[in-house]
Amino acid sequence: MSGKVELLITAVVVATVVAIFAVAAYAGDDGRRIPGAKSLSSDATAEEVAKIAGKDKNALIVTYCANLKCPASRKLVRYLKKLKYTNVIEYQEGIEGWASAGHKVDKVTKSK
Repeated sequence: MSGKVELLITAVVVATVVAIFAVAAYAGDDGRRIPGAKSLSSDATAEEVAKIAGKDKNALIVTYCANLKCPASRKLVRYLKKLKYTNVIEYQEGIEGWASAGHKVDKVTKSK
Protein backbone atom coordinates (compact mmCIF):
# COMPACT_ATOMS: atom_id res chain seq x y z
CA MET A 1 0.00 0.00 0.00
CA SER A 2 1.44 3.40 -0.94
CA GLY A 3 2.23 6.00 1.70
CA LYS A 4 -0.40 8.37 0.30
CA VAL A 5 -3.09 5.72 0.61
CA GLU A 6 -2.13 5.00 4.22
CA LEU A 7 -2.09 8.74 4.98
CA LEU A 8 -5.48 9.22 3.38
CA ILE A 9 -7.01 6.24 5.19
CA THR A 10 -5.67 7.45 8.54
CA ALA A 11 -6.80 11.01 7.91
CA VAL A 12 -10.30 9.94 6.85
CA VAL A 13 -10.67 7.71 9.91
CA VAL A 14 -9.67 10.44 12.35
CA ALA A 15 -11.41 13.21 10.35
CA THR A 16 -8.34 15.40 10.02
CA VAL A 17 -8.52 15.86 6.28
CA VAL A 18 -10.74 17.56 3.79
CA ALA A 19 -11.04 15.04 0.96
CA ILE A 20 -12.23 16.73 -2.22
CA PHE A 21 -13.44 15.05 -5.38
CA ALA A 22 -12.26 17.22 -8.28
CA VAL A 23 -15.35 17.74 -10.37
CA ALA A 24 -14.82 17.78 -14.11
CA ALA A 25 -17.32 17.71 -16.92
CA TYR A 26 -16.79 14.18 -18.17
CA ALA A 27 -19.05 11.23 -18.79
CA GLY A 28 -16.96 8.88 -16.62
CA ASP A 29 -18.17 10.24 -13.26
CA ASP A 30 -20.18 7.35 -11.87
CA GLY A 31 -20.99 9.10 -8.58
CA ARG A 32 -18.61 7.06 -6.40
CA ARG A 33 -16.87 9.04 -3.64
CA ILE A 34 -14.53 8.44 -0.72
CA PRO A 35 -16.80 8.64 2.35
CA GLY A 36 -17.09 12.19 3.60
CA ALA A 37 -15.51 13.71 0.52
CA LYS A 38 -16.80 16.97 -0.84
CA SER A 39 -16.97 17.99 -4.49
CA LEU A 40 -15.29 21.04 -5.96
CA SER A 41 -14.38 22.31 -9.41
CA SER A 42 -11.24 24.23 -10.26
CA ASP A 43 -13.63 26.76 -11.81
CA ALA A 44 -15.14 27.54 -8.39
CA THR A 45 -14.86 31.04 -6.99
CA ALA A 46 -12.58 31.71 -4.01
CA GLU A 47 -15.71 32.01 -1.85
CA GLU A 48 -17.01 28.62 -3.02
CA VAL A 49 -13.60 27.08 -2.32
CA ALA A 50 -13.60 28.50 1.22
CA LYS A 51 -17.05 26.97 1.85
CA ILE A 52 -15.86 23.52 0.76
CA ALA A 53 -12.17 23.48 1.71
CA GLY A 54 -12.50 25.68 4.77
CA LYS A 55 -10.77 28.88 5.71
CA ASP A 56 -7.76 27.23 7.38
CA LYS A 57 -5.28 27.40 4.53
CA ASN A 58 -2.88 25.09 6.41
CA ALA A 59 -5.37 22.22 6.80
CA LEU A 60 -4.60 18.96 5.01
CA ILE A 61 -6.56 18.76 1.77
CA VAL A 62 -6.46 15.69 -0.46
CA THR A 63 -7.82 15.98 -3.97
CA TYR A 64 -8.72 13.04 -6.17
CA CYS A 65 -10.73 12.34 -9.29
CA ALA A 66 -11.50 9.25 -11.33
CA ASN A 67 -8.13 7.60 -11.91
CA LEU A 68 -4.50 8.08 -12.95
CA LYS A 69 -5.53 9.43 -16.36
CA CYS A 70 -7.91 12.08 -15.04
CA PRO A 71 -6.31 15.56 -14.88
CA ALA A 72 -9.03 17.19 -12.73
CA SER A 73 -7.44 16.63 -9.31
CA ARG A 74 -4.06 17.89 -10.52
CA LYS A 75 -5.73 21.02 -11.88
CA LEU A 76 -7.56 21.52 -8.57
CA VAL A 77 -4.30 21.17 -6.61
CA ARG A 78 -2.75 23.96 -8.70
CA TYR A 79 -5.80 26.16 -8.17
CA LEU A 80 -5.89 25.58 -4.39
CA LYS A 81 -2.18 26.41 -4.14
CA LYS A 82 -2.79 29.58 -6.15
CA LEU A 83 -5.39 30.49 -3.50
CA LYS A 84 -2.64 29.99 -0.87
CA TYR A 85 -3.74 26.62 0.53
CA THR A 86 -0.42 25.18 1.70
CA ASN A 87 -1.04 21.54 2.63
CA VAL A 88 -2.61 20.11 -0.52
CA ILE A 89 -1.80 16.69 -1.97
CA GLU A 90 -3.25 14.68 -4.81
CA TYR A 91 -4.38 11.07 -4.47
CA GLN A 92 -3.50 10.21 -8.06
CA GLU A 93 -5.10 6.77 -8.14
CA GLY A 94 -8.51 8.39 -7.72
CA ILE A 95 -11.73 6.67 -6.83
CA GLU A 96 -10.84 3.70 -9.06
CA GLY A 97 -7.69 3.03 -7.05
CA TRP A 98 -9.52 3.58 -3.75
CA ALA A 99 -12.30 1.14 -4.67
CA SER A 100 -9.88 -1.40 -6.19
CA ALA A 101 -7.98 -1.45 -2.89
CA GLY A 102 -11.21 -2.55 -1.21
CA HIS A 103 -11.95 0.66 0.69
CA LYS A 104 -15.49 1.84 1.42
CA VAL A 105 -17.12 3.96 -1.28
CA ASP A 106 -20.20 6.14 -1.06
CA LYS A 107 -22.51 6.74 -3.99
CA VAL A 108 -23.83 10.24 -4.64
CA THR A 109 -26.58 11.32 -6.94
CA LYS A 110 -25.13 13.52 -9.64
CA SER A 111 -26.86 16.75 -10.47
CA LYS A 112 -27.65 17.31 -14.12
